[in-house]
Amino acid sequence: MNLTKLFRKIISKEPYNDLSVFFSEFESFEEIPLVSRDHRLKILKKSVGSDKSSEFLISLAFFLIGSIRALSATEDREDIFFAVSFPDFDLFAEQGVLMPHIFVYPEAGSTGVKGDGYLLKL
Repeated sequence: MNLTKLFRKIISKEPYNDLSVFFSEFESFEEIPLVSRDHRLKILKKSVGSDKSSEFLISLAFFLIGSIRALSATEDREDIFFAVSFPDFDLFAEQGVLMPHIFVYPEAGSTGVKGDGYLLKL
């Protein structure tokens, strides 16, 4: 598998190819899927195999979180909360792929009380 070719076919067409998307002004929260189109998911499954696609995407999600956290420190935006989420279990039932999303919670709400609850920031 050539990672550069896979990048060109899948990742380069996703919004997070430009990491500045994670520092846009979000009004509430956003969950950005790692692969947003079914045809790109098919390319990934063909490249790494159906049984390893979830593992590949989860590894990519944690790599992205590390990169985003490092960039947030250099951008003086350390208060934004980032996490990996799995909101779409229907996709897993249909195609056998667990699709991680990058969860972004805006700076204003990430350090204090929001409604009746608290957001724990580690």
